[in-house]
Amino acid sequence: MLLNKILLLCGLAIVLIFSSCNGFQSEDGESIQAGVTTSEAEPLPEMFKDHRGFEILPPETTGIDFVNWIKEDFDYNVMTYEYLYNGAGVAAGDISGNGYPDLYFVSTMGPNKLYLNKGNYEFEDITESAGLTAAEGFQTGVTMVDINGNGLLDIYISVTGKETGSIKRNLLFINNGDLTFTESAAEFGLDAESNSNHANFFDMNGNGYLDVYMINHPLTFQEAVTLRLRQREDGSTYRLTHPRTPYESDRLYRNNGGFYEDITAQAGMENSAYGLSVIISDINLNGLPDIFVGNDYIEPDHLYINKGNGVFEDKAMTYFRQMCQNSMGADIADFNNNGLPDIVVLDMVAEDHARYKELMNVMTVSRHNLMLEYDYGHQYVRNVLQMNAGQNANGDLEFSEIGRLAGVSNTDWSWGALFADFTNNTLKDLYIANGYLRDVTDLDYVVYTLDSINRTGGVTNVRFPDINTVLELVPSNPLPNYLYLNQGDLTFFDATATYGIDQPTFSSGSIYVDLNRDGNLDLVVSNINSPALVVQNKGSNNNYLQITTTGPGNNTRGIGTKAWATTGELTQYLELNGNRGFFSTSEHMLHFGLGDNEQVDQLLIVWPDNTFQKLHNVEANQRIHIEYAPEGTYTYPGIQSRDELFTTLSSPDIPEFHHRENDFEDFHRERLLPHRLSRLGPGLEVADFTGNGLEDFFIGGAKGQAGALFIQNQDGSFTKTQQAVLEADKEYEDVDAMFFDANDNGLLDLLVLSGGYSEPINSPLYNDRLYLNDGNGNLVRDESFPKIPTCSGPGLVHDFEGEGNPFIFVGGRALPVNYPLAPTSYILQRRGDRYVNITSRVFPDFNRIGMVTGIEAADLNGNGVLELVVTGEWMPIAVYSFEDGQFVERTEEFGLDRTNGWWYSLHVEDITGDGKMEIIGGNLGLNSRYKASQEKPIVNIARDFDRNGMIDAIMCYYHDGELYPYHRRDDLIGQIPELRAQFPRYRHYSDATLDEVFSPEQIAEAHRLEAYTMETSIFKMQDGVYQQMPLSNEAQVSPVFDILVDDFDGDGIKDVLLVGNHIWADVETGAYDASKGVLMRGNADGAFTFEPNRNHGLWASEEARKIRQIKTPNGETWVLIANSDSPLQFFRQNISAQPEL
Repeated sequence: MLLNKILLLCGLAIVLIFSSCNGFQSEDGESIQAGVTTSEAEPLPEMFKDHRGFEILPPETTGIDFVNWIKEDFDYNVMTYEYLYNGAGVAAGDISGNGYPDLYFVSTMGPNKLYLNKGNYEFEDITESAGLTAAEGFQTGVTMVDINGNGLLDIYISVTGKETGSIKRNLLFINNGDLTFTESAAEFGLDAESNSNHANFFDMNGNGYLDVYMINHPLTFQEAVTLRLRQREDGSTYRLTHPRTPYESDRLYRNNGGFYEDITAQAGMENSAYGLSVIISDINLNGLPDIFVGNDYIEPDHLYINKGNGVFEDKAMTYFRQMCQNSMGADIADFNNNGLPDIVVLDMVAEDHARYKELMNVMTVSRHNLMLEYDYGHQYVRNVLQMNAGQNANGDLEFSEIGRLAGVSNTDWSWGALFADFTNNTLKDLYIANGYLRDVTDLDYVVYTLDSINRTGGVTNVRFPDINTVLELVPSNPLPNYLYLNQGDLTFFDATATYGIDQPTFSSGSIYVDLNRDGNLDLVVSNINSPALVVQNKGSNNNYLQITTTGPGNNTRGIGTKAWATTGELTQYLELNGNRGFFSTSEHMLHFGLGDNEQVDQLLIVWPDNTFQKLHNVEANQRIHIEYAPEGTYTYPGIQSRDELFTTLSSPDIPEFHHRENDFEDFHRERLLPHRLSRLGPGLEVADFTGNGLEDFFIGGAKGQAGALFIQNQDGSFTKTQQAVLEADKEYEDVDAMFFDANDNGLLDLLVLSGGYSEPINSPLYNDRLYLNDGNGNLVRDESFPKIPTCSGPGLVHDFEGEGNPFIFVGGRALPVNYPLAPTSYILQRRGDRYVNITSRVFPDFNRIGMVTGIEAADLNGNGVLELVVTGEWMPIAVYSFEDGQFVERTEEFGLDRTNGWWYSLHVEDITGDGKMEIIGGNLGLNSRYKASQEKPIVNIARDFDRNGMIDAIMCYYHDGELYPYHRRDDLIGQIPELRAQFPRYRHYSDATLDEVFSPEQIAEAHRLEAYTMETSIFKMQDGVYQQMPLSNEAQVSPVFDILVDDFDGDGIKDVLLVGNHIWADVETGAYDASKGVLMRGNADGAFTFEPNRNHGLWASEEARKIRQIKTPNGETWVLIANSDSPLQFFRQNISAQPEL
């Protein structure tokens, strides 16, 4: 959250309660604003049509009238205690023993409530008789757990707040077995006086006793967004992570047989962060439960890996490429049924496009870079969905963040996250509870209203006798929660409005629970200042299986038990941990949706002590209870990389080269860029440079780093040659390279293309360089090679005339300080002893063809005429036939018009073996905020709007038929200051269309570019024209910078290997870093199927720019991957391709 930024801006303590508007009634009869609807109802996809939907049951029906009232005064308000609006939890469990789960609600500032489930969605309030009112203290999380192992559920409540002393201590209510409870926290050593948000009980060592991890937080909210740095004696600076006070660190308590001992320090878990969620899961599936902690503000999340013997290691910064900036609720489950636990973490960015621009939630470029420098990691204000890809060759887990691909990234101020199969179709859906009582990050409120109040004396009871005069200035917008249905392709469908459960609320704690034992998971949600939601799941015709367990020792609920349910070829995986949602405890039950399967063929149960038992042919549509009766010790198969197709090679068997980028910040020069253009190298190329029958390779350097030529030796080793000319030219940035015989002397020469984008237009450092082979292994620069200072992208050498004198094509990549205008591209050919520019003669339009990223040559339709295929950023897949010495455009004839995208790579080959050329285009992908279609392209309107000599590139999107700028008001005004007068407030700008920002004349005179598709695709020829066939969503997780085609699995069918990533998008968009290298295996029917990395063994998780193959003397084929700002990678192909027929 960002409230502390307001404190830093204004230094005020302001009383914030709900204002008087239409909507919910307060306890005193006041009303709060009715809120906004985030999405319109869409037709339910066919796969969910069998489901009968959900219904919100009114309190009059259920008897559940709990309201989590927030009352504020000058001493206790959101400005004096920033976690005031976080809400509180709810827990489900069978207290009475009648088989139905009862509900316990925690109140932040008032009495709690226990409701006895009488069946048929009818409940009775028995709080007072049970002794569970617990009305004192600022309460947050609640856990139902059998803490003493007597078979009865007890209740543990976390307490925080400004107070000190006994009122701050956590509470433990022991179940007496007669529907009464006795507070006993001190007897168990759990009466912590920390600032606690929640506690999660688990058996960390499999001894049958439940240990506990408790998330706490500092009270110094003013420091929550401050980088905690300290200087060493040598002058270097590092990040502080240790706690400043005894009570702010999270705590790990070991259960020593009934009394809990604090072992935080010896476990290696002392920290200082604002933890808001803690989820326990065996994330690496080795039999030891691990701990995920979602931290608010700038401290990175924790992923504590259990090393055994009570020791944990935080691997979050290693396993996660990016995180939320303000992590709140979280959950862990295998959402894609690949057998690996995935993680969803919630943040606070709005879905509504106008609200998105009204609220403060974007970090500056400078601050983001500073956080990276001091190991805070890539953090962004949006939900993240961390998809688990398994362990790489080093044994580290690899996660891909795919929240935007999945469609779950923007759900406003979000708290509860619940993965569960609500439709019983075998796919885990996602429920998100959200809302915040006051829009205290509303930019107009923060920048103008509070600032004005502060400048004129602040808030005092003298100036404002009626505090509501101030409160009415603070917007209040309750919002609907979200129900996302899993579509089985890594994406979710927002069914909230479709099911009619889009009631606006301020929701926080949430759980799933089968309230009436009908096999359908219901929802219970705690709300601030309005009644709790009880959401009935009306079910479907799908089948289910529910499992409860009695585990070993004192673990009577079997917490930490794992289950694998196999039906046919599908195996689903669940882990029993009650603490889910936010501050809450769901029912201790494993729920499998089975679809139309009428039984579970095999049910494998693995207990927390790593013993197992199996059941077979378990009938569907029942709840079964499994007692601990192990058959033996379970051996985990592991999730290590199996290296079936590729083996990672490492030193000393491979040559070492670490590409090191120069430090240049594109966004300081052009703040409206969608991504950096200065980090597009290095180039990489393979050829037999020495002519001895062995393949060598060249890899380029960044500005300030010389490229390197490696020569292969007879023993398969490589030697880096000493090339004085490369060292002399190290200020150039090498973005592409080509080996060819440039002077027709039988020796391969080297052409290196210069890019980088950091230099001004027409800088000589953009000149491409031809290095001639002197026959002795030395490179000599050809000074006669034309000097055309363009920021280059790709190149191609091809003999279109068939006379042995090839054309050299150089595609311009970008025009510095003039994005997205087309740079110079050119074509050269040798005339005598030198090369000349022939662009105007053979292809005049090539000169300004676009921002080129790919150039290929092929006879696409087999008519004997060569085509040139060119693509790039904002470009189509363009085709030009070489006819009578000229290139003639044939794009539309080949059906490739309106294929404009952000293409990063291109490959042309007969992949399917049908005699027709396929085109593979590597695009931005779908894991981005930039969504494009034929009907709603993304648009760039570019011109010098303010006449200052710099192009202003306005990124735009369509919404309800109108074109809107993507950019926030501050970014746009920073680029075009004269717009400040036009939009004096953020709200004025938030819903302004492009036509309302600029005049019709300005727009008409601007350079307009459109992109209709962002999907990485294969184009197949049918009836003489190409049809776009997007690859599956696994190939859409990140931009694809290069493509390699081969029969990697030896089945006689070609496969496609894609590499990419681009972590330097603008900070608002965030890093594109989800690709691990994508292998699409070719099928006999011409389709392609994703093969997981942990199966094939190739891991390309860095910013891959080029991929090549190289042969070794012993007949092996190696794959080389050139990475930006990272080491060159080598992999051995383990299966030789079958010869083509």
